[in-house]
Amino acid sequence: AMQDTEAACIGESLFGLAGRWQGVWEEAAAHYQRAVVLAEQIPDYMSLVENLAGLARCQVRLGHWSQAREALEAAEKAMTMHDVKGDALGKYRVSAFETALWAAEHPPDSQSEWLAQAQRVMAAAQRQTRAFRSAEPEVWRLCGHYEWLCGHPDAARTWWEKSLAVAEAMDHRVDWGMTALEMGIRLGDPALREQGQARLEETGAVGEMAFLRS
Repeated sequence: AMQDTEAACIGESLFGLAGRWQGVWEEAAAHYQRAVVLAEQIPDYMSLVENLAGLARCQVRLGHWSQAREALEAAEKAMTMHDVKGDALGKYRVSAFETALWAAEHPPDSQSEWLAQAQRVMAAAQRQTRAFRSAEPEVWRLCGHYEWLCGHPDAARTWWEKSLAVAEAMDHRVDWGMTALEMGIRLGDPALREQGQARLEETGAVGEMAFLRS
């Protein structure tokens, strides 16, 4: 029975990720929520943290900032109580960073409050890339997003170019597409925007494309 629960948890988590890429965020959130419940039953705290992080990212995409914050707070509590490390910790750091940035950019939430939170979690996310190298392209993209929101387009470009280079080296096609699309949109570069869009269409990550345009 325990093996069935573990398999179901993995399945729900994968459906959550696929739903996020496809842009069906309510469905994805429901899958992540079921994975959270199953992870608690096992219990598997690394899986719990990973799925709470995924749930938070879906809530951000739906504009549900308070629910995103609740999911991240639950993840942080689980990490502290059960000393969760590794990739699960990395996924939490990235999710917390992204949530703060997107909340800062979308009213009616307080931009200054969320930017201050983004600054706090940015340093932790940057440190985490030393152990969770696959997160580098996304973390560097989010650093660019932070600098852009702070009114520093040159600094933002530097981070985004770093993200593109690392994504290319790692063959992270979705990350490359997302960074190129964000650069193209924010810096007014139609060619880069089209390249990013084409890469995301190739990989089927159309949901991420719609999210960046929102």
